[in-house]
Amino acid sequence: MAESIAQNYFEKFTGPDAATVLSGIIHTNPKTFEDNWLDFKSGFTKPEDLESIWSKVLGAMANAGGGVVVWGIGARKHGKPPVDAAHSLELVPDVNYLTSRLIEICHFATDPPLAGIQVRPIPKAKGSNEGFVVCLVPEGRAKPYESLKAEKPFYLRMGDESRKPPLPILRQLFYPKRAIRLGIEMEPVTLTTGFNRVMTKDGQRLESICFRISVRNLGEYTVEHLLLRTQCDTAQSLMQWDYSRDKHKEIDIDGLNEITPLAIALNPKLSSTVKVIASFKDKAATKAPIFHLSVYGKDLSPLSAEIKYKGTLAKSECL
Repeated sequence: MAESIAQNYFEKFTGPDAATVLSGIIHTNPKTFEDNWLDFKSGFTKPEDLESIWSKVLGAMANAGGGVVVWGIGARKHGKPPVDAAHSLELVPDVNYLTSRLIEICHFATDPPLAGIQVRPIPKAKGSNEGFVVCLVPEGRAKPYESLKAEKPFYLRMGDESRKPPLPILRQLFYPKRAIRLGIEMEPVTLTTGFNRVMTKDGQRLESICFRISVRNLGEYTVEHLLLRTQCDTAQSLMQWDYSRDKHKEIDIDGLNEITPLAIALNPKLSSTVKVIASFKDKAATKAPIFHLSVYGKDLSPLSAEIKYKGTLAKSECL
C-alpha cells in the first residue's frame, strides 16, 4: 500500500505533462500538503548542504514506507495544526546537474546503500535548464538505514518531516517482528496388533486414538525453542506417545501431559513431529474430537489452530 502511494506520486510527477502538473501544484485548492510519502525541496539548496539533506531524506524514507522528493518547489507551514504545503516555485537552476549529483551521492549517503532509487529531471520548458527533479525513494529491505552524511544517524519519515525516531520505534527498526508462518498436520498412526486401551491408575479403561502432529515452518525465518500445547475438551488425557511402549496392551497414565517440546531451532521448510495418544471415556467420543493446538517459541506471539480430527490427514495453518 505504502509503495503504491509513492509510485502514484512518482508517475503523476514524471508523466507526459509533468512540468505543467508541477508548475501548477502551488495553486491547487485544497493545497498540496507534504505527507509520509511526499516531500518538497527548494531548488536553491546550497551545494554544501546537498549531501546532508539528501542523506537525511533517503534514510528517513527508506526506514518508513518509501516516498517521493520533488526538488524545485518551496514549502511553507499551513493550517491548524500547521503542515508543510507547496507554496512557491523555487526552480532547480540546472536539472541535469542536480540529477547527476543526487545519483552520485546515493552511493555513499546511507548504510547499507539503498537500491532502486530513481531520479528524473523535469525541465520547466523544452530546451530549458531550469525545472524540477523528481526522485522515487523505495522502502528499504534491510532496515534500519543510517544517514551517513546527516546530523543524526537515523531518521524516519513521520508526516511532513524527517525526524529522529523515538526509542521504541528505533528499537523496532533494529529488532523487527518477523513474519512467522507455521502449518500443522495431524495424521493417524496405526499401532501394532495387541494394543488395547489406556488405563488410569484408578483402574478406569479409556478408548484411545493415536496420531502424529507435525509443525512445519512455512516462513523465511528460523523459529527457536518451539513448544506445542495440545488440548481437547472431550479427552480424558493427552500424552506424548513413544513407539517403544506400543508392545504393552495397557498403559497406566497419571494426569495430563499436554505441553511438548518440538525443536530447539526449526529452520524454514522443515518440520518437527510428535506422536500423541488421546484417551476418551467411550468409543463414540473418538469419532471426531476437536483439538486446540497452540505453538510457542522464542520472541514469538502464541499461534493457534483448531482441527476437527476424523482419523484422516488434517491440515491447518497457525494464526
